[in-house]
Amino acid sequence: MKETIHILHVINTFSEQEMEELKTNYAYLKARGKSVKVSLLYIHPHLPNNYFYIPSTSNVAEEYDKKAKKALNQNGVYFDIDKEDHWIASGNIKSQTMRLASKIKVDMILVSKALCKTINQPTLLHKQVTIPITTVSRMDVAV
Repeated sequence: MKETIHILHVINTFSEQEMEELKTNYAYLKARGKSVKVSLLYIHPHLPNNYFYIPSTSNVAEEYDKKAKKALNQNGVYFDIDKEDHWIASGNIKSQTMRLASKIKVDMILVSKALCKTINQPTLLHKQVTIPITTVSRMDVAV
């Protein structure tokens, strides 16, 4: 029985080049006999609840959700990932990524180069993370 590698793919800021490289990496892992399960996460900014009483702000929240769903659907089709593995969160990128990674028990977190520094930056509010966090270019080293 193959061991499945569960990857949380934070899709917010991936470039087209990173997306193509990632698709190649997933195909390479499968060709090597690795079983890969991918979950997609899109995180949008958090709007405090009291802002929803302002009509224009609730429109902003709806736009965030539409943008997130569109990005998840596009990435889901591109990488052939079921909708049950699509996640939307709002708030701080690092804390929401870590929260979901712990909840769904992933083996690795995959982020774009643009987000890597933010996600890996230590803070006093977060526990020490034992889940490897990597970018597309370093994915083969982490797996």
